[in-house]
Amino acid sequence: APDGPRVQLAAAPSHAGASAFWDEFVRRAPDLADGRTPVIVTFERRGLPTVWRLRVGGFDQVAEASAWCSRLRARRLDCWVPG
Repeated sequence: APDGPRVQLAAAPSHAGASAFWDEFVRRAPDLADGRTPVIVTFERRGLPTVWRLRVGGFDQVAEASAWCSRLRARRLDCWVPG
């Protein structure tokens, strides 16, 4: 997994769901997916189901990740930069 800031694209109820979201993202925005690395991480909460978070790495700075996320929002795609 790449170091540095990441952009979160989705939270899914399964690893397969997060992977499928990435595949759909690549189909919808191949130019923005190009050169980016998907990272799927689990998030576990006591007493609640596990969530798989789809994040994208390959950014040198938070400002770069935020600018990339803004480009997604301009295409009506959700994202956020975890803090």
